Amino acid sequence: MKKTTLFVLMLVASSSSLFAQDMPLGKYVIGGNLGFYTDRNESTNSTNNKTINKSTNFHINPYVGKILSEKWMFGTSLNYNLTVSKFNNTLIGSENKITRNSFQGGVFVRYSYNPKNKLVLQLMPFANVGFIVSKNKNNTTDDKNENLFVGLGATPMVSYSVSPKVNLIGRFGQATFVSEFVKTDDYDGIDNKNSFNLSFSLSSIGIGIELIL
Repeated sequence: MKKTTLFVLMLVASSSSLFAQDMPLGKYVIGGNLGFYTDRNESTNSTNNKTINKSTNFHINPYVGKILSEKWMFGTSLNYNLTVSKFNNTLIGSENKITRNSFQGGVFVRYSYNPKNKLVLQLMPFANVGFIVSKNKNNTTDDKNENLFVGLGATPMVSYSVSPKVNLIGRFGQATFVSEFVKTDDYDGIDNKNSFNLSFSLSSIGIGIELIL
């Protein structure tokens, strides 16, 4: 009985050391995450018309934040996103390539649901401003669009404490509302369009690291 009680006490103590961590209030955090995703799809119809679609996405997101309380952090971030899509039709010999470069900066707050654990579930609302340069090139045309945009959104996150000074970070999907101001090569006017996006694709996953100073 005494051995069993001692074993249970040791197990509880080890579990507490595994999950408990104190949030260093007032400290600054620097970090970032990046992601890479590529996809290829082929399809052939009844007339042997073969279509090949390729898509590649890369993004990087450095940031600086300050720990305000046990559950809240405030910060500012930059983001670069590159997407290249290619569409080939073998029957008519057409090829279409779309390149999309996105540059943005903004502010965020991060809420931690269980800050005393090593593995912390988080939600990060954010506001961004930036611009997008899109190029659409095919056999006959070569168009370029420039978009200014303002966005609001939120993304779920997880944080794992490797040490008191180092966290591993994961971002998985996001929900955004974006207002775009679009200018094209075809005319001098500017169009405005609004959109709501909900993404949980592989291209929205980002893995990174952050340091507590």
